[in-house]
Amino acid sequence: MACCILNRTKMKKNAFSWLFLLTFVLLLSCNPQKKALRNMMEGCDTLELSTTKSPGASGDKPLYTSDALINKAAEAFTISSLQENHSSLLSLRKEPFQNIHDTSRIDTIYHFSGKRDSIKFYRSQEKDLMIYLSIADPKLDLHRCVRPGMSKDAFLDLFDINPPVGDTIRIANPDQTLIFIFYFQQDKLQRIRSDIYFG
Repeated sequence: MACCILNRTKMKKNAFSWLFLLTFVLLLSCNPQKKALRNMMEGCDTLELSTTKSPGASGDKPLYTSDALINKAAEAFTISSLQENHSSLLSLRKEPFQNIHDTSRIDTIYHFSGKRDSIKFYRSQEKDLMIYLSIADPKLDLHRCVRPGMSKDAFLDLFDINPPVGDTIRIANPDQTLIFIFYFQQDKLQRIRSDIYFG
């Protein structure tokens, strides 16, 4: 009798262990963030954005140029598009700013910010200019297929960049007044920042 009770107890423990292990495996395989990123990147494996390597670029921070990326990024991030598409992700703060060329005019700095993201625009009477960008959320993309969380291999394929390259890659417009800097860690794109030159 004691033997039967012991076997039932042992079977219950084994069943509990298997149930716990199965639940753990299911939780790991059902990562909603990975699924969401996979859906966002659908169709990107056949796309290519042409780049050329700048002649003076060397070392672990190569510089490439890509008109296609810069143009798409300018369309993706505008004051109105961020207000319409990302208001739940980014809060907006407006700051008055005295115009340098005409001190009688007051312009505005639009600062969109989230937990790990920051995008700033300078709005004058004539136009809006992006003056700063630092994003880490996969929901914020420079281009449909260029977003934090993407794999380094997919990034290199997309831009037709031949390895080896370091963990920091820069892509600019032809006159290098706007540069996007891509930071990789463990073969994933962690953050995109801007380096904008105003002449």
